[in-house]
Amino acid sequence: MKKWFASLLTLSLLLILSYFCFINKSQKIKNDLLTKANVSYEQEDMDWVTIGLEGDELTQRRVLVLEGIAENQTQRKKAERIAHTIEGIYDVQNNITVPYKAPDEKIAKLMAEKKKPIYKLSVSKEQGYKVVLIKGVVPNNKVHQQLIQEAKKLFGEVNVIDELEEKAGTPTDWYSSAKLGLEKLSSLKYGRFEMRNTEFNFQGYAQSEKSKLTLLDDLEKHLNSPYKGKYEIQVPPIKDLCQKEIRRLLSTNKIYFHYNSANIKKSSYPLLNNLAHTVKNTCLEELIVIEGHTDAKGKKAYNQKLSTKRANHVKNYLVQQGVPKNRIEAIGYGESRPIASNKTKKGKKRNRRIEFKIKILK
Repeated sequence: MKKWFASLLTLSLLLILSYFCFINKSQKIKNDLLTKANVSYEQEDMDWVTIGLEGDELTQRRVLVLEGIAENQTQRKKAERIAHTIEGIYDVQNNITVPYKAPDEKIAKLMAEKKKPIYKLSVSKEQGYKVVLIKGVVPNNKVHQQLIQEAKKLFGEVNVIDELEEKAGTPTDWYSSAKLGLEKLSSLKYGRFEMRNTEFNFQGYAQSEKSKLTLLDDLEKHLNSPYKGKYEIQVPPIKDLCQKEIRRLLSTNKIYFHYNSANIKKSSYPLLNNLAHTVKNTCLEELIVIEGHTDAKGKKAYNQKLSTKRANHVKNYLVQQGVPKNRIEAIGYGESRPIASNKTKKGKKRNRRIEFKIKILK
């Protein structure tokens, strides 16, 4: 009995001794971890961070507790990242707070601007002048219809692509500013303008240095407050621009007449409208000679007369579109100047044509 009691007493003493050794060792580890943490924050000039250590000593799941007041969220997150790099830390409890700061006047203004709805409208006149794309927002259906009608009047009905949406709340004078942009865009070789709330950005290529200066002057005079204009107008360094533009238009299409007649087919009106626009705005120092040609079918005298009539009909149509009479001549050559064989249908079709020749006015 005595031996059993002595053994139990000895075991109890060993257990008590082991517990105190464990506690002392754990305390030493805890102190070492806290020291490491303090050194890490001092090296980053973050001595405002207060640290503590919690957790289960038996499982060694130690949690580093962070306290303090950070200047911003970036500093708060940085403090947490540092804690995760300390060896021996199982997890991090981030109790650091960030005080609310009212934004200064400049930031508050930017924030208010961001909250405002954005209204945009853009019009693009592509190089080649095949289409004019109008997209963005207008305040109501009335302005929608007015703007599209204005565009069709300036660019031709078949050229206008309407991608407008109706949305209330656009800035004041939205229609008049958009109309101004359309009018000035029509005088450019190609370009675009965009309205973004009260910003008015206009860019493109003018026909000449003189037209560029006139355009800039008009925009400065007629763009009303609150709109602010930004303009980038250039003059392309292209020689023989008039001839190149007319060739380009005729390279993908031709002028058609009713059979054995000088009456122009309606399908050719869009092409003639574009030719008239080019002559009025690009061929400012040139005389346009319209030449009529036929195939060799029929009598020469009849073909001569038909070619002259067709050339004059084209001239008259261009004059009706606003081209000055003294800038155009019409002449018929009948079948005398073929460009292909008159023995085939394909050759005859090529010979029936209208050509535009350019002469420099002295």
